Amino acid sequence: MAYPYGYSSVRVRREVRKAGYWAACAVNNAIAADRHDVLALPRLTVAEGTSMRMFSRAVEGNQVPLIYMRERMLTKGYAVVRRTRYGLRKVRGQA
Repeated sequence: MAYPYGYSSVRVRREVRKAGYWAACAVNNAIAADRHDVLALPRLTVAEGTSMRMFSRAVEGNQVPLIYMRERMLTKGYAVVRRTRYGLRKVRGQA
């Protein structure tokens, strides 16, 4: 399973497990390791502007945080927006 836009939460992962999946990928722009939750394995973003050199460096684990700094900031920003929207819906009684 690959989460749309890489988003998952404990609730979403629980539903994924109930649906029968044993592993799933989130976007974390990191190299997967044993410490990662199998229902939130990191994957690397490969976009139109990703060069072969950049991809090779990332897959080899070289400077992954620097390569994906922009994407990580956008992901963190979107998480704040998502949580704020959820909180507002809850306050309004819509959640």
